[in-house]
Amino acid sequence: MIIYNMTAKKKLTSLEEIIDQQAIYFVIGEYKERENLQKKFHFHDYQEQKETLDQMIHFQIYENFDFVSLLYLDLQDEEFTHSKLNLYLGEQALVVLTDDVQGMEKTLNKEIKECLDDIFIGREKINHLYYHIFHSVLHEMFIKLEDFEAILLAKEDALMKKVQKDEFPTLIALKRTANEIKRNMRLLAYVSDEILANDGGSLLESDINLFKSINIRTKKMYEFSVSLLETSMHLLTVYDSKIAEQTNAFMNTFTVITMFLTPLTFISSLYAMNFIGTPILKFDFGIILFLVACFLVLSLTTFILRRNKWI
Repeated sequence: MIIYNMTAKKKLTSLEEIIDQQAIYFVIGEYKERENLQKKFHFHDYQEQKETLDQMIHFQIYENFDFVSLLYLDLQDEEFTHSKLNLYLGEQALVVLTDDVQGMEKTLNKEIKECLDDIFIGREKINHLYYHIFHSVLHEMFIKLEDFEAILLAKEDALMKKVQKDEFPTLIALKRTANEIKRNMRLLAYVSDEILANDGGSLLESDINLFKSINIRTKKMYEFSVSLLETSMHLLTVYDSKIAEQTNAFMNTFTVITMFLTPLTFISSLYAMNFIGTPILKFDFGIILFLVACFLVLSLTTFILRRNKWI
């Protein structure tokens, strides 16, 4: 756990050192420390819920604090993994719960230093950190979305060159991932709307413009996620089209072969029946005439097929 007494401008080592109830604190902790932090900063009214995505990405106003629950998306092997991120914004404290405490401190190192170097630490500084947490999370998530877009475009190029029938499950998985991204971005946009509404009065007037930029970015990221879903669906269309082309090419080849063999089969069977009156049955050059007839039929068939651009 990392604890800063922003008013005293120092880093603390444990919750027991938090004795000044008038000071402003910034805390980054792990989820296993949630209960102790809630009790220390009187955030204990909140009961965490995990049943649905709507409950894992949401904003809630309580009597003495605002609560934000987010899912941070990370791309691993063409699939997104989720990391939880909870923020408690109270009158005297900003508490962040994350799976990566050191990483969060490193991300906010510049902003924390600026706050500690400031002569006066007020609520606006805590809100500034609050903003930068959102800013850094959205920035990293946007990069992951761009990486996923690159995967989709590379897959499209590969499909245009060559398609394999066993690629269908992969394309379905990409579409499912894109749909999940869209749901996450939609809920994130809802959260930014509620924060910007400032119904709990947590944001100062000077903070509104900062969070307007967050709101705009979440809207853009949602639009981006819709585009990613459309691209993933387009991949399935390309796949179906290429498979249909392969099937049609096979059927066309089969049809051409049939058109060649049908007249030859007819002539061969006619000659081999050996009935009285069969053309050229007793003629000395009957076999030669038969071969000439076959050649003429093949030539005529080839001419007709080429003229109609079927071969």
